[in-house]
Amino acid sequence: MDKNKEQKIREKIAEYIIKMTQKYEKLKREDLAINPFLAGALKLDSEEKIWKFFITQRLQRGIVTSFGSLLQEVAKILDSEANMEDIDLVIKKNSKIHYVQLKSGPEGFTRPALRKTKSAFDKLKSKNPECVTTIAFCYGVKSQISKIWGKEVYESADTVLVGKEFWDYFFGDGFYEKLINIFKTIKFGKEQATIKRKSFDEILKTVYDRILKEKVKK
Repeated sequence: MDKNKEQKIREKIAEYIIKMTQKYEKLKREDLAINPFLAGALKLDSEEKIWKFFITQRLQRGIVTSFGSLLQEVAKILDSEANMEDIDLVIKKNSKIHYVQLKSGPEGFTRPALRKTKSAFDKLKSKNPECVTTIAFCYGVKSQISKIWGKEVYESADTVLVGKEFWDYFFGDGFYEKLINIFKTIKFGKEQATIKRKSFDEILKTVYDRILKEKVKK
C-alpha cells in the first residue's frame, strides 16, 4: 500500500476513535430512551441492570452505525471518489472502468435504495456498455446478504463483492488482512498525546459509572 495513503487512513481512523470516545463519554441519562416493555421481557429487575443494558445498547448501535461511514471513507482514500449521485467509487481495473456503490455491511441496503442504484447503473451502462457496475460491501460474506432483497442485488449490478473479496479484488491479494492490522495498530499522534485510547469496556464503564452517580444525586 502507498505509504501516503496508509498514513491518511491511520489519521482518519484515529480521528474517528477520538471523536467516538469523546461523544459517547458525554452521554447523559436524558439521551437514553428506556423501553419498559423490553426491560420487563428481559427480566431487568433493578434500575442498575436497566441502565447498564440501555447504555450498552446505545453505545453499540451508535458506534456500529458510524463505523460503516468510516469504512467507506477509507475506501475513498484508496481510490477515486466518484462525486456522482448513487455511485461511491470509480476504479479502473483490467482496462475497464468499475462504478462502485459501496455499503458497509451485507445488510446495508433497503429495497428502494437498491432500485435507485440500479437506475443509476442502467444510465451508466447506456453511455458505456463496457463499464462494470459493482455493488460492494466492506465486510461480511455473501451468505449474509439480506434474504429480502438479496436476489435484486445480483440483478442490479454486473458484480457483487462482499468483505474480503471486495478489498482484495480492487487493492490486491492480502489487502483485507493488511487493513485489519492497520485498525488494530492505530496510535495517536503527538498532538493527541493527552488523549488515551480506550477499549469499548472502558468507555462503557466510564459512562455507566457517571450516569449511576447522576441518578443517585437526584
